[in-house]
Amino acid sequence: MRLVKTTQRTVTDPEVGAETVAPAYALDSRWRNRSEFVNGRQEIVAFLRRKWARELDYRLIKELWAFGGNRIAVRFAYEWHDDSGNWYRSYGNENWEFNEDGLIFPSSSQTADIAGRLVAVRMATPD
Repeated sequence: MRLVKTTQRTVTDPEVGAETVAPAYALDSRWRNRSEFVNGRQEIVAFLRRKWARELDYRLIKELWAFGGNRIAVRFAYEWHDDSGNWYRSYGNENWEFNEDGLIFPSSSQTADIAGRLVAVRMATPD
């Protein structure tokens, strides 16, 4: 049950803060995000802080896509802008594997970033 609750919270509420998200990951977890490789919970917190400082007004839709055994896949779409006002929309998939304690061990994402003027049409997110 812990795996389901941890997974559900992480999938549906990933912006609750780096310190809140990081405990869902094993201390020795490994990440790949775009071209960056992150190792361990401390690096995960630092990575998320950098990411969320750069990606302003982050608006995310994330959906559980598939699961089996100790693995799940989620797909996501999010929009954000940088400090110069340039808007981006990012799409991708994440793959998570859980260790025997129910913590995420390896995680990888495949993300495509699309730049453009997205101000006229904002993504709808659930309240």
